Amino acid sequence: MDLNQLQIFAKTVEIKSFTGAAKALGLTKTTVSRKISELEERVGIKLLTRSTRRIALTHDGVLFYETIYKAFSELKTAESQLITDIDKGKIKVVLPYELNDVVDYSIFYSYLEAQKNINIELELCNKSKYNLINENIDILFHFNEINDNTIKSIKLLNINKLMVASPSYISKHGAPTYPTEINTHNYIDCMSNQSVDIEQGKIKLFDGKSWVYLTPNIKMSLDSAILAKNLAIDGFGITVLPEELAEVEIAKGTLINILEDYPIKSSILYLSYIKQHPIPSRITSFINHIHTNLISKFSDRVIDPVLDSSHHFK
Repeated sequence: MDLNQLQIFAKTVEIKSFTGAAKALGLTKTTVSRKISELEERVGIKLLTRSTRRIALTHDGVLFYETIYKAFSELKTAESQLITDIDKGKIKVVLPYELNDVVDYSIFYSYLEAQKNINIELELCNKSKYNLINENIDILFHFNEINDNTIKSIKLLNINKLMVASPSYISKHGAPTYPTEINTHNYIDCMSNQSVDIEQGKIKLFDGKSWVYLTPNIKMSLDSAILAKNLAIDGFGITVLPEELAEVEIAKGTLINILEDYPIKSSILYLSYIKQHPIPSRITSFINHIHTNLISKFSDRVIDPVLDSSHHFK
């Protein structure tokens, strides 16, 4: 099927002129006439009668035109509906458990208030690997890089970390004064899944001269900072938590910041989505909203630029 032939035939019938159709389509009159002749030859039916002054549809031509007119109308309707629906529907968002107490959920509520025709399906989940296409994920927040040319990732935010322990643990075991003393303490490991340059069971921190790795005595390894926080509060051991998560407990006195003079390597929070062109406007509007709100809260830690209205990075 040659859709160009059908389009040229339909336009010629509408304008009732080879010359007019050629002008409307940006073609020569000869091309229009030839394409219609090729169409008649292909379908084996005479569609038009031609004279020096006018063209007219044959009986078969009338039936054929009505059929393709209906088909083109349905295609235009489908296209219009698709464009309209880009601003409607659901956005499936996957968020790591660690961000449960870091991200203010009003960030989603305020977006939904502004976008009345969009719904959000929010899933809290910690996995090492995701398949955005197979799992129908529109927006994925994660810590490790995704090496997939079908996925676009934005380096969204630096996640600072603090080393903490409970007052009861410090009272019983003492507080480490130097980084190497961590090796003699019980350690709750929950940071391994948050950075490609943190090996499992190791802590990367700055000792005043360079970045070094510590290998603590791991008593429990898990993938939830929330659970690690609760275990630390109960006096189970020392752990490293996202700064926002730790500071809430430090303010309440349930945890104490230790080794404050030795900064821990921050993790990068990524936002990823499936590459497509054009990007649905509900996706770009959501990313812009998240970015704007994060800048207001973490202005010094937001990394990559936001998508502009033309769906390109600024």
